Amino acid sequence: MDSQGETVVRNLKAPGPVAAAMRFRAEDVVRATPDETLDWWTDLREDDAGAVMPPLRKRTIVRRTATEIETDDRWSIFGIPMRTQATLRPVPPNGWEVTSRLRGGTAKDVVHLSPAPGGTRVTMELDLELRWPWSWMASALRVPLAKLFQADLVAVNRRLEQSQAGHRP
Repeated sequence: MDSQGETVVRNLKAPGPVAAAMRFRAEDVVRATPDETLDWWTDLREDDAGAVMPPLRKRTIVRRTATEIETDDRWSIFGIPMRTQATLRPVPPNGWEVTSRLRGGTAKDVVHLSPAPGGTRVTMELDLELRWPWSWMASALRVPLAKLFQADLVAVNRRLEQSQAGHRP
């Protein structure tokens, strides 16, 4: 299934800048059980940078508890350096959510796992709330961003499959 993006403009608080809300959806099947998939995706590490998620350049684990992991991540998206402070919260047995703060706004990524022929279906929905000028740039790059979101999901799933053979970077 292809990624989809939609753009809605709304005033999040008055008075203040108008922000654009964008939603992206990606889906892929990984050859792993739902438990293996949940464990892999929620096992954040500092060495994930440059290996597991292609645009991730540096990851610092800020805090790790039994219920959440906070990270400070550096990205390069279409050559634009980005920094996010993210909190991942597993929602066993079938998903997790990530809330992130970034220079241009906030993001929330909700992930659901479901059994599928040959493995586990991973469905991700990313909601972005961006201020200007980031909202304008994201709107202009909506289609390439949707493709990047889908490609990242597929890349991480392929890394998970490689890890099943003992090859986690």
